Formats: sequence, C-alpha cells, structure tokens
Amino acid sequence: DSVSAVVHAASLLGIPMSAAAIPSRRQTDNASLLGRFDWTPSQTVDASLTTSLRRSKSAASFVGSTALPGHGGDLTRYGGDVTAELSTLIDSTFLNDLRIGAHTDVSDAAPYVNLPDARVLVTSQLADSTTGLTSLVLGGNAGLPRYTRTSGAELWNQLIWNSLDNKHHWRATADARLDRLAQNEGANTRGTFVYNSIADVEANR
Repeated sequence: DSVSAVVHAASLLGIPMSAAAIPSRRQTDNASLLGRFDWTPSQTVDASLTTSLRRSKSAASFVGSTALPGHGGDLTRYGGDVTAELSTLIDSTFLNDLRIGAHTDVSDAAPYVNLPDARVLVTSQLADSTTGLTSLVLGGNAGLPRYTRTSGAELWNQLIWNSLDNKHHWRATADARLDRLAQNEGANTRGTFVYNSIADVEANR
C-alpha cells in the first residue's frame, strides 16, 4: 500500500523510521505534591508556608494518523509554587497581613529525530471507485524543539487600623509583582521537503 511504499522509499534515502527514544505506545504520566505548614507561636501571630510541585510527561505526542512515529516527540511540563503568609496583631488596633510568593512553570517539547520535515502527497483509489488524496508525514517535526518558561514573584502587604471604639477604620495596601517569560521556538529550523508523489521520494526530487 501507499504507507509501505513511502516507508520503503524513505529507507532507501537513509531516513530512519525509528529511534531508540520512540516509545511503543502513547502514554501520559502525571505527578503532583502539595504541602502546607502552619505556625502559631502566640495569639497575635499566625504564619503559614504552602508549597506545590507538579510534573507531567506525554510520550508519543505530535503524531497523527498519517505521520510516522519519528515525526513525534515528548512533551514535558513541570513547575512549582511557594507562598509564605504572616498575620500580626499589634497593640490590639493594627493588623498586618504579609504574603510573599513565587512560581515557575516549564513546557519542553523535544523531537525524537533531528531531521527536516518531509511530506509526501499520496493518491489512493478507494473502495467506492473514488480517489483519495492525503499527505503522509515523515522525517522530523518542523515545530520542534519548543521550550517555554514562565516565572514570577509577588510581595503583598496590607495594614489595617481600627480605632478602639470601632468608629474609624483605615487600610493601606501595597502590591508588587514580577513576571518573566522565556521562549524558544524551533519553527522549521531544519526545513521542510514536500514531494508530489512517492516516485519523487524514490528519485529524491
């Protein structure tokens, strides 16, 4: 059939059909961890620390029904958060709330083979006598590798004052944030070859 013919033609050109990193099945693994520590040394002080970690890996991603396994790759996502909070009551009239936090998230998509993308136009005669036209994909993936990292930090503080007779109420809030994005897109860095037929693949034209 057309797929076998494309595979045979590609193998004659030295295009690998498999690699050691290619898994035998599509699978996604997820793991996460959440922890919290509370500390209350007195009736006027309350503190807490919250942390979380997460990781997800999807094997055999970026592979469709008309693509050979080498066209795919692994998608790995991981990140973490940490937040510390402190509440303090001062002289029974001032309440100060302080929160400091930071986070980071990474998305890393890695190809199985570092080769140019290749697409072969295939015409097939279907069972109802109609003609089917599709594009078979082999070689590497033009959209990989791809890497994105987002991170940030925040400092938040709020001071509240209540008069002893509860007739007056004042509040002052300060909030500072830092956000960062790092991105590396490997868009078609190795090029893309388009063949109009299987014969063109065999002739390497």
